[in-house]
Amino acid sequence: MDLRRVDLNLLVTLDVLLREPGVTQAARVLNLSQPAVSARLVKLRELFDDPLFVQRGRNLVPTRRARELAPPLQRLLVELGALLGPGSSFDPSTADRVFRVAGADTLHMAVTTHLVEVMLREAPGCRLSLMTPSRDRFDRLLGDGEVDLLLAGPAYLPEAAARETLFEERFLCAARRGHPAFQGVLDLDTYCSLDHVLVAPKDAGFFGYVDGELAVLDRARRVVVSVSSFLLVPEILERTDLVCTMPSRLARLWAGRLDVAQPPLGLSGFTLQMGWNPMQEADQGLAWLRARLREICETVATER
Repeated sequence: MDLRRVDLNLLVTLDVLLREPGVTQAARVLNLSQPAVSARLVKLRELFDDPLFVQRGRNLVPTRRARELAPPLQRLLVELGALLGPGSSFDPSTADRVFRVAGADTLHMAVTTHLVEVMLREAPGCRLSLMTPSRDRFDRLLGDGEVDLLLAGPAYLPEAAARETLFEERFLCAARRGHPAFQGVLDLDTYCSLDHVLVAPKDAGFFGYVDGELAVLDRARRVVVSVSSFLLVPEILERTDLVCTMPSRLARLWAGRLDVAQPPLGLSGFTLQMGWNPMQEADQGLAWLRARLREICETVATER
């Protein structure tokens, strides 16, 4: 193939088309008109001598050839991004830019709110946007450039994202201050006899992860309240004798308002990672942001 025929914009367009369901959505990401993207697709088909995509309903489905092109194309664009990325160093004391970090509201409460203090102190000219998008948008956020960092479990990060583990989380039980069940070691019989609050972000009803683990032991608990956010939990617990099993960083965050105890059954924790677009690997500003978040997670874990 004659490389002089290859327009880099065509490869960028192919990368976006492989991630978007159709030409209209790709055009929005590329900030181009739909006819312009369609014209690029015609050139791509000529370049690779393959249809690349077939129309099924309203969506474009990649051909086998297009799926084969995806991994090497992504590696190529990552290397080009690093080659053409900003070469100058990032000075937080004089920088003027916006950082956008996405994650669940509970993660912002437990982790990224600490970043505000750091930024005001070290990077006073920068601004910080903490976003809480729905999980069904996670695959697009980094590729579209809507966010700089995405905080989530490994399963929720886009497959192509560069990533780093921030911490391993575990669970604690929480109840109102002075709750009689929390005055000693919380045993399994007592735990199952209590009324519980379940946080079910996707309207999962009254059965969650803990209930599945109890079922393995041929045990059950009674969930009397199901809510969509952990932010509602402290108010409910303070006013009742209900208990809630929650991530330890949240439980420790509210330790001044609630009593906490170790759960009386083995519950697997979960991993929190930060993900970013690998094409921004050379961005020194984002390297600074990742380093500060890493330090914050280490400090918070030590303090609690």
